[in-house]
Amino acid sequence: MSTTILEMIFDYALNKFDDCRDRLEAGRPKFISVLNKFVKEGARIEMSLPAFPFKSANKVYKVLGFLPDKAEEIALARLDNMCRRIEEIYIPGAKVVLISDGLVYNDLLSISDRDTWLYGEALREMAAENGFTHIGFSRLRDLVDLELPETLDEIHYVANATNFRRSVLNRFGRDDLDVNSLIASDEDTRLTYQGYRRFLMSDLRETKYLAKQMLVRGYNRAPNTSLCK
Repeated sequence: MSTTILEMIFDYALNKFDDCRDRLEAGRPKFISVLNKFVKEGARIEMSLPAFPFKSANKVYKVLGFLPDKAEEIALARLDNMCRRIEEIYIPGAKVVLISDGLVYNDLLSISDRDTWLYGEALREMAAENGFTHIGFSRLRDLVDLELPETLDEIHYVANATNFRRSVLNRFGRDDLDVNSLIASDEDTRLTYQGYRRFLMSDLRETKYLAKQMLVRGYNRAPNTSLCK
């Protein structure tokens, strides 16, 4: 059963590189081990994905505004459909929790905290309106210990945005993190860095520095999120 479920997940992978299948196969033993735990317990498969931070800052060539549009709707539908397919063969089903990492990077990209909040709220409304019941959402507040109201609103979100970022860096930051060394020696880090730079080339200037800062913050967040929890 775990193998069949994993093949379904692989079907929805974004084949961005020529060796994507090889990369997926390299992770097969780990994924099978995780899936086996869910299947053995007869539990719903819980997956998490850091994604959907905000719209591009380039509103001239890339996007029309700062709110989710048809692109997000298609992406959410794809994830929801993946879970529905799994549910057809595995009764407990599956769920993807989207961890919005917008506040990790938005200040580097000149995107306001308010726009980041409004994007996230609109994304949640889109999922509800379209019946994407296999998708959940999480925020940085779930990873840090801050005294906040149980129900977060725009005022508290924006007022504490800097505190969220500082808490993540203080709690998970690494003083010994040498980004330049990792880019030179670790292929995954190098590819992530190059991906950031390609993205930034069409959004902002000074992409080399910003891409490295995004890596630093990404490493701080990464230990707390995974594709399969």
